[in-house]
Amino acid sequence: MNDTSNEPDDWPENDVRGLAERLPGLDPQTYYDDEAARAYDAALRRCPALARLLGLPAPPAGPAPIS
Repeated sequence: MNDTSNEPDDWPENDVRGLAERLPGLDPQTYYDDEAARAYDAALRRCPALARLLGLPAPPAGPAPIS
């Protein structure tokens, strides 16, 4: 079988949206995107000065979540 549509580089960054592109019955709006929430939290922790300049909320106190 020589199906190149499933190559790892062909998949979008977001898993839910990627599945929705391949499964017509899947509505990505009905799923909570934990991946995006973790990426946002990590970005706030990585660049707190930029987050303050942009007026974004401070990251939650405590250790960073395990990824």
